[in-house]
Amino acid sequence: MVKAKSPDVHDGEFSTLNSKFYQGSPHSYFERRLQSLTVALGAEGAINDLLKSGVSYGDFEMNLEDGSNDSVTDGQKEIDDYAAVESVVLLHHTAEATLRLYLAHANRNPCPWLAVAKLMSPREFKQGIQELAGMLQQEDVLDDIAEVFSYRSTPEFLLGKDPTAAWTSHREGLRMLLCEAIRVLLEDAHIYNAAKHGMAVISSDLGFSLGAEQGNESLIEQKGPVLTFLELSHVPETGSMWHQTAAWVDPTKYMGVTFLLIKLMDSLWRSAKAHFEIESAVKLPYLLEANQISDLLGLHLKEGFNVSRMSERLHVAEK
Repeated sequence: MVKAKSPDVHDGEFSTLNSKFYQGSPHSYFERRLQSLTVALGAEGAINDLLKSGVSYGDFEMNLEDGSNDSVTDGQKEIDDYAAVESVVLLHHTAEATLRLYLAHANRNPCPWLAVAKLMSPREFKQGIQELAGMLQQEDVLDDIAEVFSYRSTPEFLLGKDPTAAWTSHREGLRMLLCEAIRVLLEDAHIYNAAKHGMAVISSDLGFSLGAEQGNESLIEQKGPVLTFLELSHVPETGSMWHQTAAWVDPTKYMGVTFLLIKLMDSLWRSAKAHFEIESAVKLPYLLEANQISDLLGLHLKEGFNVSRMSERLHVAEK
């Protein structure tokens, strides 16, 4: 049976759709989630105190009874476990939303809401960001990225003694940040899917080192929070096999990258409103600094060889 094609929307509808679409605020949703995560990790005691007195929203109320042993968390390990899982989930969700919004606004698309809605196939989205990753060194593509995220592709509207240097750093920051968002979605998808679908991950702390034949210094050393999950991987010699994989995660780095992606999403939204004349003027875009992003992406990485995950093949059942 041939699948019916979705009908095209007449371009006379675009103006109305755009006016409605930009009444939303996607970056505000992600910003709230990042704020909630930060508070949950950094103010456990204050949260417990609030819940003991009762917290409500509408008809829903939650409280912890005085004198009970219940709490939001059960010690530092539970906080660290939550940080590991939620920072991964939030980063992936934010990265996907940012890239989908960019693809929908690229090349001055006349109706981004419709473009987002049409990109329903996960395979098509994956192919789209793979193609984008291969074009991020092209000047015309960087021009379009700058226009989508920063209103203009050139720095004439910037103030300061050296707007060209600031703009060059900003464009490189855009490229680096989008590269990282694409890497997260393509390389770490199994971690996100395991957490998202059934919470099929185990959070723990793991360390290992490989030493030299002489001396006490380690040739390779890695330690910190890991998420362990099962994944099906293709092995050339034997075909597909199940693996138990432990992947090191870095909640503070992930939260920093999420913060910057949220800022980009905000800039994209404000730029689009100006492009479609929904707002008469655009505020100065959030300017990135390439050096700061480089430092963030290199946070907690050691010089030389870094291990990000370890996998163990599982025995295959006899047929």
